[in-house]
Amino acid sequence: MKTKPYKHQLKEFVEHRDDEARALFWSMRTGKTKTIIDLGCYNFQKGRVDGGLVSAPNGVHENWVRREIPAHSWDDVPCMAMAWSAKRSRRPGFDEEFEALLAFEGMAWFSFNVEALTVDARARKYIARFINARDLLFVADECDDYGTPSSQRTKAARALTKKTAMRRIMSGTPLEDSPLSAYSEFELLRPGALGFVSTGEVADRSYVSGFTHFKEKYADYKEARTANGHKYPVLKGYKNLDDLKARMAPFTSVVLRSDCEDMPKLVSTQRFYEPSAYQMERYLELYDNAIIQLKSGELTTFEGGARVLKMQQVLGGFFISPDGDVERLEGPNPRLDALAEEAAFALSTRGKFIVWARFREEIAMIVERLREDGMDVVEYRGGMSRNAKLEALDRFMDDDAVDGLVGQPAAGGRGLNMSRGKSILWYSYGPRARDRLQANERATVSGGEDIDLIDIVATNWMEDRIAGLIDWHVLESLESKHTRGEDMSRSGMVSYLAWAAGLPSSKTGAG
Repeated sequence: MKTKPYKHQLKEFVEHRDDEARALFWSMRTGKTKTIIDLGCYNFQKGRVDGGLVSAPNGVHENWVRREIPAHSWDDVPCMAMAWSAKRSRRPGFDEEFEALLAFEGMAWFSFNVEALTVDARARKYIARFINARDLLFVADECDDYGTPSSQRTKAARALTKKTAMRRIMSGTPLEDSPLSAYSEFELLRPGALGFVSTGEVADRSYVSGFTHFKEKYADYKEARTANGHKYPVLKGYKNLDDLKARMAPFTSVVLRSDCEDMPKLVSTQRFYEPSAYQMERYLELYDNAIIQLKSGELTTFEGGARVLKMQQVLGGFFISPDGDVERLEGPNPRLDALAEEAAFALSTRGKFIVWARFREEIAMIVERLREDGMDVVEYRGGMSRNAKLEALDRFMDDDAVDGLVGQPAAGGRGLNMSRGKSILWYSYGPRARDRLQANERATVSGGEDIDLIDIVATNWMEDRIAGLIDWHVLESLESKHTRGEDMSRSGMVSYLAWAAGLPSSKTGAG
């Protein structure tokens, strides 16, 4: 191996390097990518594969080619790697580079962003040509992108995996938002992997028909009605999850933070602030209108979500008018003041920092304020070009003059190495536990320093007609989802593996 493995990486390699299908549910930043590259090099030497096809979040697929494959490919395995880019594919030289990849006499890697499967017909043609030209190891990096069985991207991914020699799915947060995601994620490994098939074959005597029976087995629904009397199902909760874990276990490797002796700790604190009087006036106006509609039965689930979104925006310091115009709220913005103070303190005591915010307007306000305060910060958010994102990440990692990175979790919070950061500050939060947990790990690295996590949170302001502000509800919801994900795919899976093997859970380690 070109780079020395940690114990959990070596264990997985030695015990499962010949397996056709495997799921790596390892805590973030514990070295999944290196393990996959070692696997590809080994199986190239064995004559099983001569290529790797990698699906990853946008930007992360570039990181495989630019950093990870060059860093970990074995010296005695000839290697060539290329990443899909819609813009570059239309420029001179791209087709020639791709033809060279197809003809390369060595281990050829081709990575693509998950969106390409559904929004770019040209990308699908290149992927199909690569599949037909090589014997492949398929890798779904952040496989939770394929957690919806009916989505076009999931169907497309399932179709292409059937033509590959070996398959790996991997994620640090595989079932964070719902255990039901396991069905389509494991289908990437093998049709009917969990015993539920849609072809009529009997893979399990009790269930013979795919996702419909999967939901019947593991989820409880109740019937609800809209204001117009239309019926629709509402998820009540989950059941039989021990059975689901038993079905997942034969394919699954789990590595927890506690299995890695040199993984840094995430030290979490909260910085409270009082919203301004004007913010509370606008917030309560939205709240009161929503309550009136809720009591009258006029508030749909979609409209309720939109109201919650607007309440978050008000606390962040801006508002989107009915015409779609973005308006910054007049007067002071205590949340932004608190963030700026925490960023300055983090910079003076720890060094570089990362700020996560949900909305682009918040990012614009944060960058403007931090630069006014004399800090050099870069942005990583939706709406930026590929080259601008790569330049921002490189500057943050390589330029000592850059103090911080301000980004959106959905754009830069998954899979990227931002290990120069020593503090992570959360200005606002989205509803997905996966995005939060992934973004929390961007600064961690094996053998690195502990990371400060700082939530900027509105004081749990209360009066007779309101129990608390939306910040608290969102954070409690995220914690609930995290707890469920922890039970299904991380510590809960380790406990199950120990029980199934007749071992005390404290002695399992990575398994």
